[in-house]
Amino acid sequence: KAAVPRLLEIEAAGIPVVAITDEPRETLDAYFARAGAFPAIVAIDDLRRTHQAWGVSGTPTFAFIGADGTVLQTSTGFDAARGLPLPPGLPSD
Repeated sequence: KAAVPRLLEIEAAGIPVVAITDEPRETLDAYFARAGAFPAIVAIDDLRRTHQAWGVSGTPTFAFIGADGTVLQTSTGFDAARGLPLPPGLPSD
């Protein structure tokens, strides 16, 4: 949740942001009603297949994927004071 403002900035810069969660639709709808803003694309993976495939061990986990499908960088956790470490070429904090 703390990273949402930064993710919205990245999205506004024209870089697609996809959020993947295992939360049920009802939980998400209630959160979105309170939060007011969230990245436009949210995928629900209730079986956690994405988590397993990517070896996600903590949340939030960020994966930056290039236009050619190459994984540019991954990171786990978010600290507002530190910001979100971005690969070269993306808008910086």
